[in-house]
Amino acid sequence: MEKRIDFSIGYNFHFGKKDENDHTSQKFHFLEAGIWRSKYYSYRHNGGWVYYVTSEIGLNTKKLVIGPKIGCFLAWGPFVVGNDLTVYTDFSESTLRWTPYFGLGSNRIKLTINPHFVLTNKHFLESRFPPGHLNLSYALINLHRKNT
Repeated sequence: MEKRIDFSIGYNFHFGKKDENDHTSQKFHFLEAGIWRSKYYSYRHNGGWVYYVTSEIGLNTKKLVIGPKIGCFLAWGPFVVGNDLTVYTDFSESTLRWTPYFGLGSNRIKLTINPHFVLTNKHFLESRFPPGHLNLSYALINLHRKNT
Protein backbone atom coordinates (compact mmCIF):
# COMPACT_ATOMS: atom_id res chain seq x y z
CA MET A 1 0.00 0.00 0.00
CA GLU A 2 1.22 3.47 -0.84
CA LYS A 3 0.19 6.79 0.74
CA ARG A 4 0.89 9.97 -1.22
CA ILE A 5 0.43 13.72 -1.09
CA ASP A 6 0.65 15.29 -4.55
CA PHE A 7 0.40 18.70 -6.18
CA SER A 8 -2.05 18.27 -9.06
CA ILE A 9 -2.95 20.24 -12.16
CA GLY A 10 -5.97 19.84 -14.38
CA TYR A 11 -8.03 21.17 -17.22
CA ASN A 12 -11.84 21.51 -17.25
CA PHE A 13 -13.81 22.01 -20.46
CA HIS A 14 -17.33 23.26 -19.62
CA PHE A 15 -19.74 22.26 -22.37
CA GLY A 16 -23.38 22.28 -23.44
CA LYS A 17 -26.32 24.59 -24.00
CA LYS A 18 -29.41 24.89 -21.81
CA ASP A 19 -31.78 24.28 -24.76
CA GLU A 20 -32.12 24.80 -28.53
CA ASN A 21 -33.07 28.48 -28.08
CA ASP A 22 -29.94 29.31 -26.07
CA HIS A 23 -27.61 31.14 -28.46
CA THR A 24 -25.52 32.92 -25.80
CA SER A 25 -23.71 29.90 -24.35
CA GLN A 26 -20.06 29.51 -25.07
CA LYS A 27 -17.51 26.90 -24.17
CA PHE A 28 -15.49 27.72 -21.05
CA HIS A 29 -11.98 26.56 -20.18
CA PHE A 30 -10.76 26.32 -16.58
CA LEU A 31 -7.31 25.56 -15.19
CA GLU A 32 -7.29 23.53 -11.96
CA ALA A 33 -4.55 23.28 -9.32
CA GLY A 34 -4.51 21.78 -5.85
CA ILE A 35 -3.41 19.08 -3.42
CA TRP A 36 -4.39 15.38 -3.59
CA ARG A 37 -3.99 12.92 -0.71
CA SER A 38 -4.23 9.28 -1.76
CA LYS A 39 -3.99 5.73 -0.51
CA TYR A 40 -3.35 3.16 -3.24
CA TYR A 41 -2.87 -0.60 -3.36
CA SER A 42 -1.62 -2.98 -6.05
CA TYR A 43 -2.96 -6.47 -5.43
CA ARG A 44 -4.91 -8.53 -7.92
CA HIS A 45 -6.82 -5.40 -8.97
CA ASN A 46 -5.28 -1.97 -8.49
CA GLY A 47 -7.35 0.48 -6.51
CA GLY A 48 -7.49 3.16 -3.90
CA TRP A 49 -9.06 6.44 -2.94
CA VAL A 50 -8.14 10.10 -3.16
CA TYR A 51 -9.45 13.19 -1.42
CA TYR A 52 -8.43 16.65 -2.51
CA VAL A 53 -8.66 20.43 -2.22
CA THR A 54 -8.28 22.28 -5.51
CA SER A 55 -9.37 25.48 -7.21
CA GLU A 56 -10.51 26.18 -10.75
CA ILE A 57 -9.62 29.44 -12.48
CA GLY A 58 -11.54 30.62 -15.56
CA LEU A 59 -9.30 31.14 -18.58
CA ASN A 60 -11.81 32.70 -21.00
CA THR A 61 -14.53 34.18 -18.77
CA LYS A 62 -15.44 37.88 -19.05
CA LYS A 63 -14.90 38.41 -15.31
CA LEU A 64 -12.41 36.52 -13.18
CA VAL A 65 -14.25 33.37 -12.05
CA ILE A 66 -12.70 31.00 -9.55
CA GLY A 67 -14.07 27.77 -8.13
CA PRO A 68 -12.52 26.44 -4.91
CA LYS A 69 -13.59 22.85 -4.33
CA ILE A 70 -13.25 19.79 -2.13
CA GLY A 71 -13.85 16.26 -3.28
CA CYS A 72 -12.96 12.61 -3.27
CA PHE A 73 -12.90 9.69 -5.68
CA LEU A 74 -12.53 5.94 -5.63
CA ALA A 75 -10.35 4.22 -8.23
CA TRP A 76 -10.75 0.51 -8.92
CA GLY A 77 -8.87 -0.95 -11.85
CA PRO A 78 -9.18 1.58 -14.69
CA PHE A 79 -12.43 3.13 -13.37
CA VAL A 80 -12.97 6.23 -11.26
CA VAL A 81 -16.14 7.29 -9.39
CA GLY A 82 -16.30 10.38 -7.22
CA ASN A 83 -17.87 13.72 -6.40
CA ASP A 84 -16.99 17.23 -5.31
CA LEU A 85 -18.49 20.45 -4.01
CA THR A 86 -17.49 23.63 -5.82
CA VAL A 87 -18.25 27.28 -5.08
CA TYR A 88 -17.96 29.28 -8.31
CA THR A 89 -17.64 33.01 -7.74
CA ASP A 90 -16.88 36.18 -9.66
CA PHE A 91 -16.56 38.13 -6.35
CA SER A 92 -19.98 39.75 -6.77
CA GLU A 93 -22.11 36.59 -6.98
CA SER A 94 -21.51 32.90 -6.30
CA THR A 95 -23.09 29.47 -6.65
CA LEU A 96 -22.59 26.14 -4.89
CA ARG A 97 -22.57 23.07 -7.12
CA TRP A 98 -22.43 19.35 -6.36
CA THR A 99 -20.66 17.39 -9.06
CA PRO A 100 -20.77 13.58 -9.11
CA TYR A 101 -18.55 12.06 -11.78
CA PHE A 102 -17.29 8.89 -13.41
CA GLY A 103 -14.55 8.02 -15.84
CA LEU A 104 -11.13 6.44 -16.22
CA GLY A 105 -8.05 6.83 -14.06
CA SER A 106 -6.04 5.88 -11.00
CA ASN A 107 -4.63 7.63 -7.95
CA ARG A 108 -2.40 9.81 -10.18
CA ILE A 109 -4.58 10.69 -13.19
CA LYS A 110 -8.27 10.91 -14.05
CA LEU A 111 -10.39 11.66 -17.11
CA THR A 112 -14.03 12.16 -16.13
CA ILE A 113 -17.43 13.46 -17.23
CA ASN A 114 -18.87 15.75 -14.53
CA PRO A 115 -22.56 16.80 -14.55
CA HIS A 116 -23.38 19.80 -12.31
CA PHE A 117 -26.27 19.99 -9.82
CA VAL A 118 -26.84 23.60 -8.79
CA LEU A 119 -27.53 23.85 -5.03
CA THR A 120 -27.65 27.64 -4.59
CA ASN A 121 -28.13 30.68 -6.86
CA LYS A 122 -29.38 28.94 -10.00
CA HIS A 123 -29.13 32.22 -11.94
CA PHE A 124 -25.39 32.78 -11.44
CA LEU A 125 -23.87 32.81 -14.92
CA GLU A 126 -26.69 30.46 -15.94
CA SER A 127 -27.00 31.77 -19.48
CA ARG A 128 -23.25 31.51 -19.95
CA PHE A 129 -22.27 28.66 -17.60
CA PRO A 130 -23.17 25.18 -18.83
CA PRO A 131 -24.44 22.25 -16.71
CA GLY A 132 -21.36 20.04 -16.86
CA HIS A 133 -17.73 19.64 -17.80
CA LEU A 134 -15.04 17.24 -18.94
CA ASN A 135 -12.06 17.00 -16.58
CA LEU A 136 -8.49 15.81 -17.04
CA SER A 137 -6.36 15.95 -13.87
CA TYR A 138 -2.88 14.69 -13.10
CA ALA A 139 -0.88 14.42 -9.87
CA LEU A 140 2.17 16.25 -11.18
CA ILE A 141 4.58 16.64 -8.24
CA ASN A 142 4.89 14.22 -5.35
CA LEU A 143 5.24 16.07 -2.06
CA HIS A 144 5.23 13.07 0.29
CA ARG A 145 5.26 9.31 -0.26
CA LYS A 146 5.13 6.42 2.17
CA ASN A 147 4.99 2.68 1.49
CA THR A 148 3.25 0.61 4.14
